[in-house]
Amino acid sequence: MNRIITNKSAGRRIRQTLGFLFVFSLVFGLVVAPFGIITVGTAVGQSADQQESEPPGYEELSDELVTAAEVDFQTEPEVSEEQRAAAETGVQEGIELARADGFEPTPEGEQAALQAALHAAAQYPDAAAEQVQAANRGAVHGAVIQGEEIDTDQLRAGIYGSGVGTLSQHQQASVEQIQNGAYGAAIGSLSQHQQADVTQLQYAAVGASAGAVYSAMQSQEVTIEQIQVAAQGGAEGALEGVQSVSVEQIMAAAFGSASGGAETPVADREKVLRTTQSAAKGSLTQSQEATVVQIQGAARGASEGTLSQHQQVTVSQVQVIAESAATGAISQYQEATVVQIQSAAQGASQGAATLTQQQEVTVEQIQIQTEQVAVETVQTAVEYDVEDSTTIVDYAETTVEQEAQPEEPDGEQPAPDDPNAPDGPQAPTEPEAPGGPTGPEAPAEPEAPAEPEAPVGPEAPAEPEAPVGPEAPAEPEGPADPDGPSAPEAPAEPEEPEAPDEPESEEPEEPDESEGSSDSEDAGDSDDSEDEDSEDSGDSGESDE
Repeated sequence: MNRIITNKSAGRRIRQTLGFLFVFSLVFGLVVAPFGIITVGTAVGQSADQQESEPPGYEELSDELVTAAEVDFQTEPEVSEEQRAAAETGVQEGIELARADGFEPTPEGEQAALQAALHAAAQYPDAAAEQVQAANRGAVHGAVIQGEEIDTDQLRAGIYGSGVGTLSQHQQASVEQIQNGAYGAAIGSLSQHQQADVTQLQYAAVGASAGAVYSAMQSQEVTIEQIQVAAQGGAEGALEGVQSVSVEQIMAAAFGSASGGAETPVADREKVLRTTQSAAKGSLTQSQEATVVQIQGAARGASEGTLSQHQQVTVSQVQVIAESAATGAISQYQEATVVQIQSAAQGASQGAATLTQQQEVTVEQIQIQTEQVAVETVQTAVEYDVEDSTTIVDYAETTVEQEAQPEEPDGEQPAPDDPNAPDGPQAPTEPEAPGGPTGPEAPAEPEAPAEPEAPVGPEAPAEPEAPVGPEAPAEPEGPADPDGPSAPEAPAEPEEPEAPDEPESEEPEEPDESEGSSDSEDAGDSDDSEDEDSEDSGDSGESDE
């Protein structure tokens, strides 16, 4: 694929132009922004309360979620009677929903579900009863429909993690958001029961359910189905290849991908699922030593950026884009901040949608290009110490789009060379004027048979202008051309019948040796002029070559 610029050229382009963008944004922030404060001061004051009410970032939430995920089921939970009743009601409602879907829990399963529900309620005693009820209703429903392959411990872990994760957002989340976040996280975490242990399932469920509700309560346009799918995909992706990562990192990946999956309204359920799965998986690929905040940022940026362009990409493409963007961004965890990682992943995944519009591009090329741009963007952001997310996102997106453009100079160079090839045979006709004196060029030409005709007449040596050059001073014919007496000498030449036989000697004006190129244009006129002017007849004898 010559249309896609190589990774090295992409890196050079980033290094050359990203600095300018970063410097420009820095100058804008230091010079222009202060003036903007004067004009928008009132608006900022009006929105101050809204900004204070925004939910905290993952850096503030991570400790709380880890504490919530660490539970001892051997202890008796301390809950109020109201919460106990709400938890029990939620469990029964979840079982009834599972039965409607054709699944019946075992008695041990019902007991494990109730135990998990009570412990989840105990973690957040200030949550409303209807929120506790909704969280357990969704978690039990999603866990029971996984079938009899799920053992009691796994069932309890999935229900608890899904329920407590959604309840962590109870201060701003609605009942519907809580229920559907728990439902999706239970499905996603328990679907990986064969390759993950109980603790990993529990942490993934906590992160996925919390992440989906976290973004959904900020974006009121996201449907409850998308919340379900985002939570499911985040949990599933975080549990793929979990052997070398910690449970805290699993939780962070699940939270980030699920929150990114519930950020932009997307009607295509499959795209949301595959994107969140791939973003979570990609963020854990090279993150053994990365912080949980960095992992969460890579997963969220890749998931959000990919789904923001969901109309331009297919299901298979969103998987590649989300995973490669997260992988490339998190690979620079040693020196990069979470803002740089998340912004690079988001911008690279957004721009990759343009790359998919190239008909000749392959999935492998999309993966390589997206990952490379994410890597280089983070590296350069670190080099220039840039923390502005908008600048990083915009540049990464623009860079991927530019890489999709064809290389104009390389493709057009052979085109002009081809016309030069046909000019090659015509070029030798032009150097015949200088070739005359050189001598060896005359026999090299296909007009060699015409040379034996030259010795027939005494003027044969006069045909190659090399001998004519020295004889020109001796012969008065050069000035005699304007003279009348020289005219009879033309009929004296026996080569007049040969003149019509040589239309190829496109050099009637060889006395002007410097005008060899113009002689070829007047070749047709020279044949006519030989019959009219005696002066040209003498020249035609010279052009018998």
